[in-house]
Amino acid sequence: MSHNEPDGVRGVSHEPQDHESVPPTTKDTLMAKILIVIVLGAAMALCCGKAIAQAECKSWSSADEVWSSEPWTGSDAPFHSARIRITVQILHSRRPEEDLAKYEAGSEESPDDAMAAFSLAVAAYNANRGAIIEQPNQYIIAAQAALLRARSPHNYEFDRIRFLLDLLGCYPDSSLRQLADRLLSHTKDDPDVLATAGWCFSAVDMKKATSLLDRAIVLDPKNPLYYNTLGITYYCGFFGNGDAINASYAKLSMLNLQKSLQLTPYDDKTYPYRHVTVHLMTIMEGAIKKFIEK
Repeated sequence: MSHNEPDGVRGVSHEPQDHESVPPTTKDTLMAKILIVIVLGAAMALCCGKAIAQAECKSWSSADEVWSSEPWTGSDAPFHSARIRITVQILHSRRPEEDLAKYEAGSEESPDDAMAAFSLAVAAYNANRGAIIEQPNQYIIAAQAALLRARSPHNYEFDRIRFLLDLLGCYPDSSLRQLADRLLSHTKDDPDVLATAGWCFSAVDMKKATSLLDRAIVLDPKNPLYYNTLGITYYCGFFGNGDAINASYAKLSMLNLQKSLQLTPYDDKTYPYRHVTVHLMTIMEGAIKKFIEK
């Protein structure tokens, strides 16, 4: 990927060269890993207003260990139609809080109903994704709980929204990477799945992670979250696996985080997002001065 390609076409990325790496000290590597854990926890939950508790994430991921590999034998059609309808409704709603509250009430009245849980999950995800309300985290947590309670319809759409919600504020594990591959084999043109899968693989396969995120940006070049996730992915890659600090990744992290800010509206609802992104950029500026501009 050339840095000379037009902005907005895809994320800024290219394969680093060997001469761009310098060895860190043991102390520097340890501090880098601590920073990654702290900053990623905040960044992946930044649109929720505050991080979902780690205990919530653990129970969500482990409560049903077979869900990520269950067969998709049910019909997707009614769930796909509901997803399209609810997405449009929430993104253009004049009273999104009221709409979310109705979906939450519906899931509580019919706890076994997969469509009721799915509807709340889609509404909560889009309220978060579009920064529709300032504090969507209560609805995200409610949606996660509703999906756990409901009887699975055993289809792609249900597991797709569960996957997308699972990665908000939580660090991906092997079962989620397994599900990511299944979802990707089902569709190649869903930018939300591509971007979330990219984050899912960021800790184990940088080339695959950045390729998936680049593809998401090609499909939706105006979405600041995709650039932000790509910037965070390069932030992790900057410190490598403890063997070397990569100068290219530091610069690519900064460029994508900056692009994310350029695409983010400046208002009260997006303040947490902008605040964490600026904080990430400040950390990267300090790291570049310390490790690269010596």
